[in-house]
Amino acid sequence: MRLSQTEEGSAWISQFAIPDQPDAILLLDAIRWVSSAEFTSSLRASIEAEAAKIDGPIALFIERELRNPGGHLQRFYKESPTKPKRAHGAALQPVESIRAYAHEVGSEGIIATLATSVARANPSRFLLHPTAEDIRKCKIRAFFILTDTIGTGTQATNFLSSLWRVASVKSWFSSRLVSCHVIAFASTTVGEKHLMSHPMKPKVIWSLSCPTIENSFGEVDAQRLVSLCAKYNPVRAAQAFGFGGEGVLIAYPHGVPNNAPAILYKVSATWKPIFSGRAIGDVADALTTGFHEVEAGAQLIRMGQSRLAAAGWLDRLDADARRLVLVLASLSRSPRSENAVSTRTGLQRAEVRRLLNSAIHYGWITEQHRLTDDGMKQLQRLRAQTTPQEILHTPNDLPYYPQSLRASD
Repeated sequence: MRLSQTEEGSAWISQFAIPDQPDAILLLDAIRWVSSAEFTSSLRASIEAEAAKIDGPIALFIERELRNPGGHLQRFYKESPTKPKRAHGAALQPVESIRAYAHEVGSEGIIATLATSVARANPSRFLLHPTAEDIRKCKIRAFFILTDTIGTGTQATNFLSSLWRVASVKSWFSSRLVSCHVIAFASTTVGEKHLMSHPMKPKVIWSLSCPTIENSFGEVDAQRLVSLCAKYNPVRAAQAFGFGGEGVLIAYPHGVPNNAPAILYKVSATWKPIFSGRAIGDVADALTTGFHEVEAGAQLIRMGQSRLAAAGWLDRLDADARRLVLVLASLSRSPRSENAVSTRTGLQRAEVRRLLNSAIHYGWITEQHRLTDDGMKQLQRLRAQTTPQEILHTPNDLPYYPQSLRASD
């Protein structure tokens, strides 16, 4: 069920003037819902895939907001008072409420549970928030910083800076004994670049290119939705698009990021948000508990491929064939990187990689992800609404995958 079709969604939309309601529906239905199953499965898969590249034990750290007394971030480990300074004792806690008036636990609680499970399953390989002594004793070779969403990258950067303030950590990295990896479910391009500029030079791993107003719609639609968020903003204008002005469109069972548009979670005397206080609430009961299936038609429209979206055969294709159509259509314009295709299609990066490799295998795109003559012909047939039995046949001498975009019986 789409968010706009839920009881909570309908109530939220009713607050808009009638001429603005179609755009409100468009915004709401663009929010990417991530179930608990998808979130934990994807994050675990990223941890395992990245760990396979590391020769040695790995420290797992849960990224969270840190105290910043007097403008100075906490040090992640205590240090000896005299030079040479040496880290000792326990790391900062993986889960801690830093506000005395609000004992809240956000995504760090969910991620800590997952990380605990990973560490317990292989204790010689993974250590959760190890002490400084354990890092030395076990010869840790990588720091994995785990988070749900990298929006502006500010909070994750502060987390890295807290580690970097420790002289021993600097020494380990300077000696190239340890590498840093930030592993998230979703990331914006802005946040990824911000993190990569940190002195720790982290490798940033993510499953999904984080949807935002800017990258989820064409220029015209995006401008209308930006105006909508500003017009109905329940707080001061500077916060209309959330922290950092990212306008993130993603929601998890544990809540929505503070980078989301304010009309989604801020309350006022005249405005009731659908995610009050960034909590999902009862709306989660109406949404899927499994893995997300991209709505091909809606996504094609957002990509400016209305003729493909209008094809009567689209809904008759199986899920894999629809995803392949999305990928081919996304390659009609640049950029054509794996990351860019993930952004435009809403597919996870691993899925995009698989589909790109298949398209290369069949000669529909080049190694540089440009459409070949055959690939362009396939899209031309699709736009002409050719019957499903006649489109995207693979060469006869290649193994079945998906053989053709046939309609289901």
